[in-house]
Amino acid sequence: MSDEPNVLADLTPPQRAAAIIIAVGPEAAGSVLSYLDVTDVETLTREIMHLGRLPSDRLNAIINEMLAELGDQIVDTQGGFEYAKTLLQHWEGSKAQDILERLVAAANNRPFNFMSKMDPTQICQFLSDEHPQTMALVLNHLSPALGAEVLTSLPDDAQGEVSLRLATMGPVDPLVIRSVEQSLEARLGAVTSADVEPGRDGAESLATLLNAVDRAAEKRIFEHLSRRDPALADDVRARMFLFEDLIGLHDKDIQEILRTLDAKQLALAMKGAKPEVVDKIFRNLSDRASTSLKEEVEFLGAVKVKDVEGAQSLIVAEVRRLDDEGVIALRADEGAMVE
Repeated sequence: MSDEPNVLADLTPPQRAAAIIIAVGPEAAGSVLSYLDVTDVETLTREIMHLGRLPSDRLNAIINEMLAELGDQIVDTQGGFEYAKTLLQHWEGSKAQDILERLVAAANNRPFNFMSKMDPTQICQFLSDEHPQTMALVLNHLSPALGAEVLTSLPDDAQGEVSLRLATMGPVDPLVIRSVEQSLEARLGAVTSADVEPGRDGAESLATLLNAVDRAAEKRIFEHLSRRDPALADDVRARMFLFEDLIGLHDKDIQEILRTLDAKQLALAMKGAKPEVVDKIFRNLSDRASTSLKEEVEFLGAVKVKDVEGAQSLIVAEVRRLDDEGVIALRADEGAMVE
């Protein structure tokens, strides 16, 4: 035991906790994290990302009371981003994706990352005197969750104009992004020197943001887009929910969707579906319906890709209809239940 203080001298308590979380594996660790608040989860996953390889002798010193159970099963422990990502995927906290995006942004020095700790209303006030194009550029680099909150916090008349400029935004010169970032950040008293990548596709970014905003804001923005550029509005709407996104819906909502679908149309859509989507659908069918659908899929044989995509598009349209009518909820907060 006399060697343990030296072995652990350079490890902080959060780093030791991170080592234990790594040692138990992501699935078990996900259960442990369910008892922690969001701040503690973010702290632990950040430490995991930076911990790197931890030799078994150091791990043994940290969890010496567990040696009797673990014994020779303890091996060198490897942290890093991929492990942190896997861990968050096993954690069922509602902020898992937000935490991961913040950590990725910090690791990659994402432009405008200095705003990630700001309140959405503060960001709106901070950008209130900026041109809509500048606002759109900022939104294009914020996490979808934060960007959606900022967008819906803007005045109603600004939401549509900023959304239009975001949707039509192509790749932006990194020097321009750097210049805007430095100009804004200078107002807060700090300037970064991060390498900057060209901005993301604007229409895709707007679609991602609109998936996270409330329904009223979404309709308001689409009304503006439709008046200014109907084709662009259709493009953004088509990107908002894909057939593959079915895997993220609650089973209850999947069952509601399946009740409304034509069996032949569903079978056609299944021909080009990812295994995860296929599994999700079959798990929500009765044994009889599942057998019938499998037979229908096999009966189709080879089909044209465009026919499969057409069938999937029709199903996506039905999903959006059910969401509009309140039968299902594409957004987690709209589907929340209380006792």
